[in-house]
Amino acid sequence: MSYFLILLSVAGIAAQFCITKVYQRRTLAPGERALAALEKSVFFSMGSGLAAGVFFFCMAGFQVEFSSFSLLMAVCLNVISITNLLLGMLVMSMGEVSVYTLFMMLGGMVLPFLFGAFFWQEQISAARIIGLVLLIGSLLLPVFGGAKKEGKQASKGFFILCALVFCLNGATSILSKLHQITPGAAPTNSFLVLNNGIGFVMAALLFLVLKCIGKRRAQAAPAVPQARKAFIINCGLVVLYAVVSGCAYMFQLLGAVTLDASLLYPMVTGGTIVLGTIFGWLFFKEKPGLSTWLSTGITLFATFLFLF
Repeated sequence: MSYFLILLSVAGIAAQFCITKVYQRRTLAPGERALAALEKSVFFSMGSGLAAGVFFFCMAGFQVEFSSFSLLMAVCLNVISITNLLLGMLVMSMGEVSVYTLFMMLGGMVLPFLFGAFFWQEQISAARIIGLVLLIGSLLLPVFGGAKKEGKQASKGFFILCALVFCLNGATSILSKLHQITPGAAPTNSFLVLNNGIGFVMAALLFLVLKCIGKRRAQAAPAVPQARKAFIINCGLVVLYAVVSGCAYMFQLLGAVTLDASLLYPMVTGGTIVLGTIFGWLFFKEKPGLSTWLSTGITLFATFLFLF
């Protein structure tokens, strides 16, 4: 059952990437100001947080069990999430998106692996160590292969920020696992209500701040009204994303109760890479190159090794 939960979580994460891509294609215009793009991203987070909070409130039977520890974890996770969102916009303006994604995924996989080994006394087999090395190699292969072709130079500040993203994304995985194994923590559904509710409040406050900044910088230009049909479709995408991503995170939290962090998060990362490549090929007609298929094959084999 725990491995089945991982599979469901991976499928949900890959699906949420697809939904995000559709939403961005519909709402983000080419060459749009960074501030306007950030506003739309925060609005998306705000809407999905509200929708997911309502969804899990219903799942919890309209009753939420409160825990001060769970509240603290929810606040920490959302502070990290908002910080990652702001850092992501800054990092992507300074260097390659693929390198930023690499650091983010490595952090969410390597840090909980090491934390589980050194602080939770999880047993690390030789197969898992080999799998981790192969996973890292599979991530490096397409990224630095593409970087050589483009010949772009990134600043030291870019890599410093990427290192911070690495640490923050790893902290998200560690805190999620920590919540699930700590006695006295709120049940999973109640925690998800708290987490998404706090996420909605934080995103709403940030959205208001961005709106105030935008008004000061905006030039006199008539606003283009959004068609009602397009607005309804976009709202539907936000709700769909909230349910899919929320369930993916719920399955991950449920799996974290019984599975080692050194197994759970590398398998989630590896599975997401494989399914993400397949979904991009099937739904967006993306044609992966030889290095991508080679990377995907290595990832699939490496993910299999974590079972031993």
